[in-house]
Amino acid sequence: LPSRIPFSRRVVVISCQITLLSIFKAGDRDQLSSMFHDETKSFLSPLVTTLFKVSSVGEQEKSGNIADTESCMFNWKVFDRPIPPCGSSESEEHSAYYFDAARYLHCLARAAESFMRQKGTEMVKRLDSAGAFSDRAHGDALKALLLGHLLRLEEGHTPTSEDKRSVAHQIECYAGLLMACSIMERSIVDLCWHQSQLKHSNEAPPPLLKDLFLSHLVADILPSGAAQWLSVIFSPWCTNVRNIAWHGFLTWDQAPSQTLSLLLLLSVSLPKAPRREWIQPGPFAAHFTSAPIITHLLELKPSSIAALEHLFRSSPFVSEGHKPLLLHAL
Repeated sequence: LPSRIPFSRRVVVISCQITLLSIFKAGDRDQLSSMFHDETKSFLSPLVTTLFKVSSVGEQEKSGNIADTESCMFNWKVFDRPIPPCGSSESEEHSAYYFDAARYLHCLARAAESFMRQKGTEMVKRLDSAGAFSDRAHGDALKALLLGHLLRLEEGHTPTSEDKRSVAHQIECYAGLLMACSIMERSIVDLCWHQSQLKHSNEAPPPLLKDLFLSHLVADILPSGAAQWLSVIFSPWCTNVRNIAWHGFLTWDQAPSQTLSLLLLLSVSLPKAPRREWIQPGPFAAHFTSAPIITHLLELKPSSIAALEHLFRSSPFVSEGHKPLLLHAL
């Protein structure tokens, strides 16, 4: 998982994956499907659902406009249009800006998915031959995510289908959305640091995602309007993709495939920047220097659930509040 995701959150995600995989491995997908479909309830308010959820039908930007048909790169010109104002307000006029922005982003998301359906796995070949995945933070993960998403689109399962493969597809789509948000965030941070070094300013990127895209460091390197529209995608006042996905407000079948298509298309099209190691010396520096955690885990080779439980109980990297959840997942 991307290194910028806090370690405890990565462990929670991995533990959930272990639980889901154990059910799949047992061949009990029928149980999984019925369990989820019987109990699933939305955690999103009607207003948030309207802003976030992409309908499968509706107005769509022409797929030929969303990306270059030869390079398969995003066409940044679609962002060269008026954007909503920054900040927050209770005025109806201000709210209308964000409804309009969300509708436009939904159009782009549908167009991105339509483009990917047309190109299929040929899209990965073209991007790979052009070096789109090399010298980029998590480039290999991005390539794997895109390929998996294209293969799911080729299989053609509908979002409402309840067959076994569709259930797996929707869970994979949710995981893909989480990863795509993190990869894009890391890419933008790398761009900020690179710009800062070029300017010899040593200016650190803003710590909050909502401020990150509005930084002049990002605006200076992206095409006109791109940074502002990217900020709207992740804005709490608009589609709020990352917060809704990462903070647990989505049920397993609510991740819009079209949104994932748009995020992946944007991620492969961002300018490259030298990869920067994220982990810096801090409170756990001694653990990383005297006994690197990855090497330590590889040497332990836990062979049982009991051994894994011991690792979690004794780990200084997992907070006490998370341990019961992890142990329950195991």
